[in-house]
Amino acid sequence: MKRRQAGLVVIGMWLCATGANAQAPMRMIESYPTANAIMDGRNMHFSVMFDGPVDHAGSNLIIEQNGVVVETLTPRLNSQPNTLYSDGRPLAPGNYMLRWNARGQHGGAVGQGAIGFKVGPSS
Repeated sequence: MKRRQAGLVVIGMWLCATGANAQAPMRMIESYPTANAIMDGRNMHFSVMFDGPVDHAGSNLIIEQNGVVVETLTPRLNSQPNTLYSDGRPLAPGNYMLRWNARGQHGGAVGQGAIGFKVGPSS
């Protein structure tokens, strides 16, 4: 009987530990563009790297200008496990915001964030 109780305690501890990890939001560790970067506007590539694997299909990247959505990007499904990556269409000069909603691959909470960047005139 003690053996069974010990087994139940171990299972309970494992469930608590994995449940706590599943609820941790995704944290961004690197992005392109970086905050306040100036891009040329012709070749628009966006990526956000996180501290754990993301659900590419359940996440998105959004480009906004003055609070208005300019483009919603679909992350490539074959990106690195911890990175959302997408190409965007050329952007006119101005100030923009890259927003992300990243869902953890194993049921983690959604991490959200934003980075401001600029597009300069094309040369």
